[in-house]
Amino acid sequence: MKKDVLILILVFSITILTSVVMAEEARLIGKIINIDDDDISNKLSNFSIVEVRAIPPSGDLLPLESWGRYRKEDIGDESYFSAYLDGFLYDRSSDKELSGSQLSKVLRSDRKIQYIGWDGEGTFNLMLAEGYELALKSIDADGNKIYLELSKDGAVVDSKVIQPLKPGFTIADKTYYYKRDVGTAKDIVTIAVHIQTLVGWEGGSLAVADGVWQISDTIIRSTPQKGDLIYHDDFGTGIWRIGPDGSGKVQLSDHGWFAEYSPDNSMIAFSDFYDKGIWIMDADGTDQQQLTTSGSAPTWSPDGSQIAYFTGGTVAADRRLWIMDANGSNAHQLSDNPGSFPKWSPDGDSIAYHGESNNGIWIIDPDGSNELQLFNNGGYPTWSPDGDLIAYVSLSDWKIWVMNLDGSYNFPLTDHKGINPTWSGDGMQIAYEDLESDKGIWTVNINGSGDEKISDDGHSPDWSNQEHEEVDCCSMISPITLDFSGLSGTPSVIKGVLFTVIWKDVLIQDGSLCCLGSEQYGGIWHNATAKMDFQMLPCKVCAIAAKVDGRGPEAKLEGKLLGGGSVAATTHDEKTLTIKAPVGSSFVSANVSGQEAVWMAIRLE
Repeated sequence: MKKDVLILILVFSITILTSVVMAEEARLIGKIINIDDDDISNKLSNFSIVEVRAIPPSGDLLPLESWGRYRKEDIGDESYFSAYLDGFLYDRSSDKELSGSQLSKVLRSDRKIQYIGWDGEGTFNLMLAEGYELALKSIDADGNKIYLELSKDGAVVDSKVIQPLKPGFTIADKTYYYKRDVGTAKDIVTIAVHIQTLVGWEGGSLAVADGVWQISDTIIRSTPQKGDLIYHDDFGTGIWRIGPDGSGKVQLSDHGWFAEYSPDNSMIAFSDFYDKGIWIMDADGTDQQQLTTSGSAPTWSPDGSQIAYFTGGTVAADRRLWIMDANGSNAHQLSDNPGSFPKWSPDGDSIAYHGESNNGIWIIDPDGSNELQLFNNGGYPTWSPDGDLIAYVSLSDWKIWVMNLDGSYNFPLTDHKGINPTWSGDGMQIAYEDLESDKGIWTVNINGSGDEKISDDGHSPDWSNQEHEEVDCCSMISPITLDFSGLSGTPSVIKGVLFTVIWKDVLIQDGSLCCLGSEQYGGIWHNATAKMDFQMLPCKVCAIAAKVDGRGPEAKLEGKLLGGGSVAATTHDEKTLTIKAPVGSSFVSANVSGQEAVWMAIRLE
């Protein structure tokens, strides 16, 4: 009996569905002409209508035409939703579109027959994506109304009563819909299910669904935003984009590795797995073009006119640097020195690269001249946005380090092993690949704090670019006011050379107050001193404060001025010292000295 009923339901449903689909897909086919009002009769007398076709509206149809149309964007092989344009789902949504360049992945869009309900052998829930499922809870005695319940990950999130068999029914009577906030859009329909008919018998009830629509709760962006990163998947099987916190993951390409944004973020250069060629594509993954049949790890010149890369595959001694125009023309070898993973300097004058046979970090001019080894115990270099610093991988401990171009102020950023570092556009963070797990993306602040994983997947990240701006702190700090109340007790132990501190060791407090303390040596407080060098800071420093906690010799705070000269303050008492640079000047470094404990601070806003 159950089989006979189900067969009858299926035949009945298919008949109805076929009629609906045929009706929805039926179109008048024809020509369109423009006719002036005063010449209609002449135009029509010489015109025989062979075909008539309605002008199709813009946008893509939802599974049911009465649901309306939506604006779709294709990225790779996936479809994404950005707005409802008209129809029932448009009317039911409070916000009709997602904000800005936000997109939501289309998870379901189909007209398949599906059953929701129960019989003597079990329950049939409609299983949706992202943990959602729709259940039929009851049908009223007249077989007219049904009670549907939506759950996510086992928790009920919504319920509705609809009347699919109501006499004179409308699309509203036959559609279950669920709306919620997506990104910054409020109450937008994310799930819709069309119930064609109902069938009930002793011991069982079924709602027959013939249309399902679902978009993701999570938004992605169609274009790269400030702080977005790209990376490649295992074994060069695709390029992905994520936000700086790891959210909004979207696949841009189903092949490729070692990708890099163009200077204006409009394009991406990447390579195919192991020396199989350089490609370029638009930043959304479209318009992919192969430029060469060999090469890996492309890097753009700052003006976007050229691309450098290396050839040689898996044999390190065979790897060589090459350079070409951004359209793939004029490709030629740049150096005979075995090298790989080039990175162009922000000013365009130099290319840093990983020396293979001789190891170390090398630089070379784009015309092949002035090639020299910059540092002998590092690799995989990358320039800071202002060109003053290089982040690299130490070949001794395989952690991420930073140094000046002359090799000074060489210090470790991470306690975690990593590879392929890349700077954020504002120069305040570095992202890198997790070497201990062989994949995954981490980010760290350039003072060494905030070292954290943002993605379990991914290799060789690249940060989107932004214009590097120097902040004039002089206009922001007058007079300087600092709170040292939290700096009681024993100062923190400072990494690096005893009593010498660089910005890596500065503790960031509330994003604006940078403080450092001296280190106790051998259990005795010597004439404690601390030094801060401001050349690494992304701004001018015009005011400095220090706290000296101790007795004995005179305490002193001295700041060295840009272009020479200094400003100093002294005291015999335990209190805060402050100095300010003359108008038009700024400090390049400062020292504070006293007994027992010293702290020094600047304010960054």
